[in-house]
Amino acid sequence: KSPFDLSGGQKRRVAIAGVIAMKPKVLILDEPTSGLDPISREELLDVLLDLAGEGKTVFFSTHIVSDLEKCADDILFIRDGRIALDGELHDIERSYSIIDESAASPALRDAALGRRRERDGATLLVPSALASSELQAQTGTAAPSLEDIIIHLENGIESDNGGADTDSGNAAQTLSCEKEDIGAVKNSAAENAYAVTDGKKGGDR
Repeated sequence: KSPFDLSGGQKRRVAIAGVIAMKPKVLILDEPTSGLDPISREELLDVLLDLAGEGKTVFFSTHIVSDLEKCADDILFIRDGRIALDGELHDIERSYSIIDESAASPALRDAALGRRRERDGATLLVPSALASSELQAQTGTAAPSLEDIIIHLENGIESDNGGADTDSGNAAQTLSCEKEDIGAVKNSAAENAYAVTDGKKGGDR
Protein backbone atom coordinates (compact mmCIF):
# COMPACT_ATOMS: atom_id res chain seq x y z
CA LYS A 1 0.00 0.00 0.00
CA SER A 2 1.37 3.38 -0.94
CA PRO A 3 2.30 5.67 1.99
CA PHE A 4 0.21 8.35 0.31
CA ASP A 5 -2.89 6.16 0.75
CA LEU A 6 -2.42 5.81 4.51
CA SER A 7 -4.61 7.70 6.95
CA GLY A 8 -3.11 10.28 9.29
CA GLY A 9 -3.11 7.81 12.17
CA GLN A 10 -1.50 5.09 10.04
CA LYS A 11 1.24 7.46 8.89
CA ARG A 12 1.95 8.35 12.51
CA ARG A 13 2.23 4.69 13.50
CA VAL A 14 4.54 3.93 10.57
CA ALA A 15 6.76 6.90 11.48
CA ILE A 16 7.00 5.79 15.11
CA ALA A 17 7.66 2.18 14.05
CA GLY A 18 10.53 3.42 11.88
CA VAL A 19 12.07 5.23 14.85
CA ILE A 20 11.64 2.24 17.17
CA ALA A 21 13.26 -0.03 14.57
CA MET A 22 16.49 1.95 15.07
CA LYS A 23 16.50 0.71 18.70
CA PRO A 24 17.30 4.04 20.35
CA LYS A 25 18.17 4.17 24.05
CA VAL A 26 16.22 7.42 24.40
CA LEU A 27 13.00 8.07 22.50
CA ILE A 28 11.57 11.60 22.23
CA LEU A 29 8.04 11.88 20.86
CA ASP A 30 5.82 14.90 20.26
CA GLU A 31 2.10 14.10 20.68
CA PRO A 32 2.62 10.44 19.68
CA THR A 33 -1.02 9.44 20.17
CA SER A 34 -2.55 12.43 18.39
CA GLY A 35 -4.97 11.37 15.66
CA LEU A 36 -5.17 7.76 16.83
CA ASP A 37 -8.39 5.97 17.73
CA PRO A 38 -8.67 4.70 21.33
CA ILE A 39 -7.57 1.14 20.50
CA SER A 40 -4.58 2.27 18.44
CA ARG A 41 -3.60 4.74 21.17
CA GLU A 42 -3.72 1.98 23.77
CA GLU A 43 -1.56 -0.27 21.60
CA LEU A 44 1.03 2.47 21.14
CA LEU A 45 1.17 3.21 24.86
CA ASP A 46 1.71 -0.50 25.52
CA VAL A 47 4.68 -0.36 23.14
CA LEU A 48 6.10 2.59 25.09
CA LEU A 49 5.69 0.63 28.33
CA ASP A 50 7.49 -2.32 26.75
CA LEU A 51 10.36 -0.05 25.75
CA ALA A 52 10.56 1.34 29.28
CA GLY A 53 10.58 -2.23 30.60
CA GLU A 54 13.64 -2.87 28.42
CA GLY A 55 15.47 -0.07 30.18
CA LYS A 56 14.91 2.61 27.55
CA THR A 57 13.84 6.16 28.40
CA VAL A 58 10.78 7.58 26.65
CA PHE A 59 10.13 11.31 26.72
CA PHE A 60 6.88 12.50 25.18
CA SER A 61 4.57 15.51 25.14
CA THR A 62 0.81 15.19 25.17
CA HIS A 63 -2.45 16.95 26.00
CA ILE A 64 -4.13 13.62 26.78
CA VAL A 65 -3.78 13.25 30.54
CA SER A 66 -4.93 9.62 30.57
CA ASP A 67 -1.82 8.76 28.55
CA LEU A 68 0.31 10.16 31.35
CA GLU A 69 -1.63 8.35 34.05
CA LYS A 70 -1.17 5.07 32.20
CA CYS A 71 2.58 5.05 31.67
CA ALA A 72 4.45 8.11 32.97
CA ASP A 73 6.88 8.03 35.87
CA ASP A 74 7.70 11.75 35.86
CA ILE A 75 5.51 14.71 34.92
CA LEU A 76 6.43 18.19 33.74
CA PHE A 77 3.41 20.47 33.24
CA ILE A 78 4.02 23.81 31.53
CA ARG A 79 1.50 26.62 31.77
CA ASP A 80 1.98 29.92 29.98
CA GLY A 81 5.62 29.05 29.35
CA ARG A 82 6.36 28.38 33.01
CA ILE A 83 6.71 25.15 34.98
CA ALA A 84 3.57 24.51 37.02
CA LEU A 85 4.23 20.90 38.03
CA ASP A 86 7.44 18.91 38.10
CA GLY A 87 7.91 15.60 39.85
CA GLU A 88 7.03 11.93 40.02
CA LEU A 89 3.42 11.16 39.16
CA HIS A 90 2.47 9.60 42.50
CA ASP A 91 4.22 12.34 44.48
CA ILE A 92 2.24 14.98 42.58
CA GLU A 93 -1.05 13.19 43.20
CA ARG A 94 -0.28 12.91 46.92
CA SER A 95 0.66 16.57 47.19
CA TYR A 96 -2.86 17.89 46.66
CA SER A 97 -6.37 17.49 47.98
CA ILE A 98 -9.66 18.48 46.43
CA ILE A 99 -12.29 19.80 48.80
CA ASP A 100 -15.84 21.04 48.51
CA GLU A 101 -15.77 24.82 48.30
CA SER A 102 -18.81 25.14 50.57
CA ALA A 103 -16.99 23.27 53.37
CA ALA A 104 -13.68 25.10 53.03
CA SER A 105 -12.51 27.40 55.79
CA PRO A 106 -11.38 30.94 54.93
CA ALA A 107 -7.77 29.81 55.31
CA LEU A 108 -8.23 26.99 52.81
CA ARG A 109 -10.01 29.30 50.39
CA ASP A 110 -7.06 31.67 50.55
CA ALA A 111 -4.63 28.81 49.99
CA ALA A 112 -6.56 27.30 47.08
CA LEU A 113 -4.56 26.90 43.87
CA GLY A 114 -7.48 26.27 41.56
CA ARG A 115 -11.26 26.02 41.35
CA ARG A 116 -13.49 23.75 39.28
CA ARG A 117 -17.22 24.04 38.83
CA GLU A 118 -19.27 20.93 39.51
CA ARG A 119 -22.94 20.12 39.04
CA ASP A 120 -23.78 21.01 42.65
CA GLY A 121 -21.24 23.74 43.32
CA ALA A 122 -17.46 23.86 43.02
CA THR A 123 -14.31 22.21 44.30
CA LEU A 124 -10.96 23.70 45.32
CA LEU A 125 -7.47 22.34 44.89
CA VAL A 126 -5.33 22.85 48.00
CA PRO A 127 -1.98 21.48 49.23
CA SER A 128 -2.55 18.21 51.11
CA ALA A 129 -0.59 19.52 54.06
CA LEU A 130 -3.27 22.15 54.64
CA ALA A 131 -6.27 19.89 54.23
CA SER A 132 -6.78 17.73 57.30
CA SER A 133 -7.94 14.15 56.93
CA GLU A 134 -10.99 15.10 59.00
CA LEU A 135 -12.04 17.71 56.47
CA GLN A 136 -11.46 15.36 53.55
CA ALA A 137 -13.58 12.67 55.17
CA GLN A 138 -16.28 15.19 55.95
CA THR A 139 -16.54 16.36 52.36
CA GLY A 140 -16.21 12.84 50.96
CA THR A 141 -13.54 13.76 48.44
CA ALA A 142 -11.12 11.17 47.09
CA ALA A 143 -7.48 11.65 46.24
CA PRO A 144 -7.28 13.74 43.08
CA SER A 145 -6.22 12.29 39.77
CA LEU A 146 -3.61 14.01 37.63
CA GLU A 147 -6.41 15.27 35.39
CA ASP A 148 -8.21 16.78 38.39
CA ILE A 149 -5.03 18.58 39.43
CA ILE A 150 -4.24 19.94 35.98
CA ILE A 151 -7.78 21.18 35.35
CA HIS A 152 -7.90 22.98 38.69
CA LEU A 153 -4.50 24.56 38.10
CA GLU A 154 -5.46 25.61 34.59
CA ASN A 155 -8.70 27.16 35.83
CA GLY A 156 -6.94 29.09 38.58
CA ILE A 157 -9.05 31.06 41.05
CA GLU A 158 -11.76 33.40 39.87
CA SER A 159 -11.19 36.97 40.96
CA ASP A 160 -13.87 39.42 42.01
CA ASN A 161 -14.23 40.66 38.45
CA GLY A 162 -15.19 37.18 37.28
CA GLY A 163 -11.96 36.40 35.46
CA ALA A 164 -9.10 34.14 36.34
CA ASP A 165 -6.82 35.50 39.01
CA THR A 166 -3.45 35.30 37.28
CA ASP A 167 -1.58 36.47 40.36
CA SER A 168 -2.63 34.46 43.40
CA GLY A 169 -4.32 31.81 41.27
CA ASN A 170 -1.49 31.24 38.86
CA ALA A 171 -0.15 27.84 39.74
CA ALA A 172 2.95 28.39 37.66
CA GLN A 173 3.93 31.17 40.03
CA THR A 174 2.76 29.50 43.23
CA LEU A 175 4.34 26.15 42.35
CA SER A 176 7.56 27.26 40.71
CA CYS A 177 9.28 24.17 42.12
CA GLU A 178 12.22 26.43 42.91
CA LYS A 179 13.32 26.30 39.29
CA GLU A 180 13.86 29.83 38.05
CA ASP A 181 15.86 28.92 34.97
CA ILE A 182 13.47 27.21 32.58
CA GLY A 183 14.99 28.57 29.41
CA ALA A 184 15.81 25.04 28.31
CA VAL A 185 12.15 24.09 28.27
CA LYS A 186 9.94 26.02 25.87
CA ASN A 187 6.59 25.30 24.26
CA SER A 188 4.58 27.40 21.84
CA ALA A 189 1.26 26.14 23.18
CA ALA A 190 -0.41 27.72 26.18
CA GLU A 191 0.08 24.57 28.20
CA ASN A 192 1.42 21.10 27.71
CA ALA A 193 2.35 18.08 29.74
CA TYR A 194 5.61 16.25 29.29
CA ALA A 195 6.16 12.75 30.56
CA VAL A 196 9.25 10.68 31.13
CA THR A 197 8.96 6.92 31.38
CA ASP A 198 12.25 5.50 32.57
CA GLY A 199 12.64 1.74 32.65
CA LYS A 200 15.52 2.02 35.11
CA LYS A 201 13.13 3.14 37.86
CA GLY A 202 11.06 0.01 37.75
CA GLY A 203 7.57 -0.07 39.17
CA ASP A 204 4.34 -1.07 37.51
CA ARG A 205 2.01 1.20 35.60
